Formats: sequence, structure tokens, C-alpha cells
Amino acid sequence: MTGTFTRYRYFDQSPVFGGEILVDAKETKSAFILRLVSFRVRYPHGGIDTLLFGNADGLVRIPKRSSTHALNIWPHDFVLYPYRAGVPFLFVEV
Repeated sequence: MTGTFTRYRYFDQSPVFGGEILVDAKETKSAFILRLVSFRVRYPHGGIDTLLFGNADGLVRIPKRSSTHALNIWPHDFVLYPYRAGVPFLFVEV
């Protein structure tokens, strides 16, 4: 994931919060950068909408240290907890 953008997908089939989010992600030495590609969710929850739509350029920079968002990174997926609130979002490499 380091260096270039890689596409990741969050998918939920639940009848209430179901939907799909596609992001391009890149890891740098000091941050994790997300670029929103597609956002099709019935009812956004957990602050994911305010996190991803917060910047006009569509890029979200999450610092690795002292971030308001919790992030667990693995080789082919990552889990994002926007604003360190209860709903985790598992993004899997496409």
C-alpha cells in the first residue's frame, strides 16, 4: 500500500445501514491518505460521511500519531473508526 494509491471497498448488506464505499488509499511515512471514489450508503452512520466529505478536494489525511480517528492497517485491508466512535468500517482491497 505504501507509495501509490490502492482501491479499497467497504460493503454492508444490512437493510438499514447497507451500502458501499470505495476509497483509494495511500500510506506515507507520517499519514494515511484517503481519496473518496464512490459513496452509496442508505443512511450514513458513525461519522463516516462527515469524515469523507469534510474536504473540498476529496482527500482525507489521517496522521499516524495524534489522530482523532482510530485506524488499524493490515497488508490487504484496514479498519477505520471515525472520530474513535463505536462503528468500525472494514475496507478490503479490491
